[in-house]
Amino acid sequence: MVRFAIAVLVLTQLFGSGCGKRLLPRPAVPARTQDAHDTVDPSSQNKASDASGIVEPDERQKPSEFARQLSALRSGESSLVHLVREPLAADELNELLDEVELLDLLLDAGGPSDAELGIIGKLPKLEHLRIRQSQITDEGIKSFCDAGPLQLQILNLPQANITELGIQHLKRLPNLTNLRLGGEQIDDVAVIAISQLPRLKSLHLIGPSLTAEGLKPLAFAPRLASLYIDDCDLPDRAWEELFSAKPNLHVHIDQQHHDRDPKHHEHD
Repeated sequence: MVRFAIAVLVLTQLFGSGCGKRLLPRPAVPARTQDAHDTVDPSSQNKASDASGIVEPDERQKPSEFARQLSALRSGESSLVHLVREPLAADELNELLDEVELLDLLLDAGGPSDAELGIIGKLPKLEHLRIRQSQITDEGIKSFCDAGPLQLQILNLPQANITELGIQHLKRLPNLTNLRLGGEQIDDVAVIAISQLPRLKSLHLIGPSLTAEGLKPLAFAPRLASLYIDDCDLPDRAWEELFSAKPNLHVHIDQQHHDRDPKHHEHD
């Protein structure tokens, strides 16, 4: 019996117990081999790439719109700063003070406050200033004119909030020939002040609140040769009186020539 028990024990170890399955040795797992698709370039972890595999440059490394134009200004390649996408920041404005050759400052994305207009007025050779998307007030115009921008010829502030009081300050700009303003605050009284600008040749008003009497002062503007008015309905008699006083005046109403315009021509 002892020998039989020993034999059973040996067979159990060899063939397993309970399931009738033989315990086989587990095959060795081969070491994983790395092919080309598994290769990782450590440097690629720090690069942004699109689906095509083209590495995109880091946007933060690109110079700003202002920095590029300031560089061209300092090198003498340009006399213009024209910001389309970025508003002019206060520190950038201070950098411009050293640029004595700046002639044209066009800020289509806004930026300057009323107080900062006083800094812009210190640019010694500035001839053309355009500021969009900025609610400049009479105080800003006063600060600007106090600084003495005597070379300014073109002032374009379509979204400003300037009234007759601010326009009075523009009389101190001896070379101002072109003026573009917008807003309902441009009324009959404001036009009286505009008509007194001594060298004004071209006037563009956008959405003013003029009455039939509003055009009359322009008959006495000594050098006015071109008048554009948008979004302001005026009676025919108001225009007839103006053309009687200024028969050679070039007039656009809502971007179209007036029928009485002596320089009438078809637009493309």
